[in-house]
Amino acid sequence: MLGGQGKTRPRVRRRTILWGAASLALTAIGGAAWYKRYAIRLYLANRPHEGPELTESPVGALGADEKNSLWELVSAIGARWSMRDLGREDFDSVVDLKTTAAPSYLSEYRSAIALFEGLRREGKDAHAAFAAILRGERGAAGAFTPMAHAQDWVLAEFMNLYLARGGFRQYGFANYRGFAGGPLGYRTFRG
Repeated sequence: MLGGQGKTRPRVRRRTILWGAASLALTAIGGAAWYKRYAIRLYLANRPHEGPELTESPVGALGADEKNSLWELVSAIGARWSMRDLGREDFDSVVDLKTTAAPSYLSEYRSAIALFEGLRREGKDAHAAFAAILRGERGAAGAFTPMAHAQDWVLAEFMNLYLARGGFRQYGFANYRGFAGGPLGYRTFRG
């Protein structure tokens, strides 16, 4: 009794306290795991783009000669890392999609083609010209070079396409169809 007034103190069971402490601990652990796993993704998704912005370009289409030069460059990407070539039909459809709808990559593609052909005129083969563009000078923020534009808006786009079209499997990794890999990420391919 408290103070002789006939009231009893409510009893808190030991089990209730233990369950409450356990749930708080699990919440803290889960929160830390969530932060560890997703915080970097949130940061990367929301960070400012540190490369050149896409050059504004009218909607249009590349000519046959331009597509052939770009195809040579894209084929050199696949050969560099021993990835299976994209089909020419797939390549043509992607290029048409990227140039005939806004935002158009037409100016970026033409600039990369000009760089590639300039390096070819210097006597470099397709693989050496690709390597020169890949390793080219980027310039500083606000004054990016045409090489930086080609690296970010042409080479990176086609590298991503190669990876999306089977590049992970080429390197021995696989995922379940439609499954992002769960807590273990990509697993080695066994089949």
